[in-house]
Amino acid sequence: MTKARYIDYYYNITMLFNRLSGSEIDLKQILDQIRMLADQIHQSLGVSEILKIIVSEVRKTLESDRAIIYRFLSDADGVIAEESVSHEWKLILGQLIYDPCFNATWVERYRDGSVGVIEDIHTTNLDPCYKKLLTDLQVRANLVVPILVNNQEIDGVSNIYPHLWGLLIAHQCSGSRQWSSLEIEYFQLIAAELGIALGEAERHQRKATSCQNLTLQLNQNLKNLTV
Repeated sequence: MTKARYIDYYYNITMLFNRLSGSEIDLKQILDQIRMLADQIHQSLGVSEILKIIVSEVRKTLESDRAIIYRFLSDADGVIAEESVSHEWKLILGQLIYDPCFNATWVERYRDGSVGVIEDIHTTNLDPCYKKLLTDLQVRANLVVPILVNNQEIDGVSNIYPHLWGLLIAHQCSGSRQWSSLEIEYFQLIAAELGIALGEAERHQRKATSCQNLTLQLNQNLKNLTV
């Protein structure tokens, strides 16, 4: 992360905590978690390790029943890419999700950066198929923020608009829950840092693949010259 990016990032954190001081959440704990996670996810960790750290720490901080990272697939379906869940609730890691109600109603909103907040599935007006999905997953309340990555390339040309990589989600399974402003903004900050880290990982992977292809081509050229 560049120095300017760090300055901007911690300025946003400072403004957040000044604005939301006195919240029911322990502010020092949240600030420490944000700093720790920002440092960890921008170290030379693999994507899998980054995702594990994120779900584990955010579930602990929010004291939610489950935290997941939902990754969109190329056909607009998705998969639970990582999960941290308390032992009372079922594991859904690796589960493929197909929900036309969700895709039709929510995907475009998340692509625009919107946050999804459900305090109680029984009192919120939801499409029946989406409510059934949440019920099947044992979800009573959830908090959803988009994970946006800024370095997508199409046919070798960089796209200036971020693409929707996935969702960072907290589940409350045991009952309804009112998500505080601090919890929501904390989640947004973590998802933003995760998006930056994933973008960096994707760039590194493209460079590695390009170098590998170039090496193979050079070796083939040398082989042809010696024939």
